[in-house]
Amino acid sequence: MSFSSDRQRNGVSPPLIRLANISKIYPKSRSSDEVVALNDVSLDVDRGEIFGIIGKSGAGKSTLIRLINQLEQPTSGQVVIDDQDVTSLTGDGLRNLRRSIGMIFQHFNLLSSKTVFDNVALPLQIAGASRSEIKQVVEPLLELVGLSDKRDRYPAELSGGQKQRVGIARALATRPKILLCDEATSALDPETTTSILQLLLDINLRLGITIVLITHEIKVIKDICHQVAVLEQGRIVERGETLSVFAQPNHDLTRSLIANEINNELPEQVRTSIASEPSPGGQAILRVVFTGTAATEPVISRLARRLNIDVNILYGRVDRLRGSAFGVLLIGIPGDQEVALKAVDFITAHHLFVEVLGYVPNHLRAAG
Repeated sequence: MSFSSDRQRNGVSPPLIRLANISKIYPKSRSSDEVVALNDVSLDVDRGEIFGIIGKSGAGKSTLIRLINQLEQPTSGQVVIDDQDVTSLTGDGLRNLRRSIGMIFQHFNLLSSKTVFDNVALPLQIAGASRSEIKQVVEPLLELVGLSDKRDRYPAELSGGQKQRVGIARALATRPKILLCDEATSALDPETTTSILQLLLDINLRLGITIVLITHEIKVIKDICHQVAVLEQGRIVERGETLSVFAQPNHDLTRSLIANEINNELPEQVRTSIASEPSPGGQAILRVVFTGTAATEPVISRLARRLNIDVNILYGRVDRLRGSAFGVLLIGIPGDQEVALKAVDFITAHHLFVEVLGYVPNHLRAAG
């Protein structure tokens, strides 16, 4: 079955993956009540992008990713891959779908009795490939993931990061067009996580493979994802380009996840005293987000000169988000509400995102 869309009519390629109004309900049993794992979830994943799905434990992330390769069937809705509804596939059609989708796991799932080479070769052996065909595929993959010198080692002889590299190579053995990552870095230390994320980014760039990853770590999203969807209790509560979501998070869960990563919370004495209305002689607290080249522009010093005020910087950080500069400042603006609005207008005119978080009284003006 083929699906048309406004994207096709407008000359834009349709998404590689489309989840349309997906719900997944596990029925009531003697030991548990009915569980709604996913509730009317819709999202598109474009070809060649890295799409991150983040949420806390129990949000429905693993169920969602298992729907893509049809390890789970939706209770309602459609899973469309490459313009085909795959929820009705059986037999050879389902096997062909799964060969086109590689998957890597949190705990690697390697066979301890097989060497690195044979672990990577396993999907090809199952598919009936010849020994020469297997060699032609596996050796370049071992080079790609940096394990050519480990081909005859066993999993027990490898570090966690090396085991995950074997898992990645194995997932690529059938030349899939989609790579699913199920908490692929959560069992790794921070340094190894960074190297695995860099490898996934390199694979995406070199092979053009579409990557869908689920995680509870906002750093994973920040480092490599083009798009992000935030999942809470089976529903998508926010989604969009990663940079836009970081700059302007709309949902409380998103704000919390981002605050934990970039530590942009107010000093405690300010946070506990902030009010929605200004007080005489107090200051407005503004959150300013800088992206791209604007992250290094002296906008705040220009603001201080333009309004002839002393700007109180409570917190500041410049980070990297998918290679682009991303900065956050929390500042205090002395004066009344009119001054605060002038500051907002000035900052907005420089194409930066700014919001008034609230107001604090005079005795906190030097906070931070």
